Amino acid sequence: MPKVLFSRSGSCYSLNRLSKQVMYIFFKIPGIAMRPPVKLSDIIDSISLQTHNTLCYLDREKGELFLVSKDQLRAAEKGDELEDDPEWQNEQVELTREILADDKEEKYIAIPPGFLSHEFSTMENFCLSLGDEKISKPLCQAIFGGGAFRRFSDCIRRYGIADDWHRFRYHALRKIVIDWCKVNDIEYEDQ
Repeated sequence: MPKVLFSRSGSCYSLNRLSKQVMYIFFKIPGIAMRPPVKLSDIIDSISLQTHNTLCYLDREKGELFLVSKDQLRAAEKGDELEDDPEWQNEQVELTREILADDKEEKYIAIPPGFLSHEFSTMENFCLSLGDEKISKPLCQAIFGGGAFRRFSDCIRRYGIADDWHRFRYHALRKIVIDWCKVNDIEYEDQ
């Protein structure tokens, strides 16, 4: 059921996102904080860029994503500037301080690095989704034990199904990201 945002002359109006933005601009309705929607593809791309040494944050007000290194986090926590580093890195440390100061995640929210933990189950689901047992069986065997990611990558290239894997992975991450956006009340665009 759509939200009723305001009533005028006894009539209630239900507004979609575009008209909410227009109403906010022209009438500045109190209590409606318009936040730009975030592109799902941008969040998914940022997840792909995260490593054990980086974290990604979303600026809720601007809809922008920031990748922050653990070095920048350490420098921000200590109050240091990165010596002998370019100005843009010191600006990034300043942004990191701002992120750390927002401990209630009102402006900045961390994109959970735990999304990466879904990678193994996504690979397993992909293996099981393949109709050809001659491909499915070796892929399933490749994902167990040390070096699983490398073996899996080698197998999908060998069998010429890398594009299929990337599409499958994208759609799996897309579903996870949509759920995360809903839980965190983040508007998103799906393009």
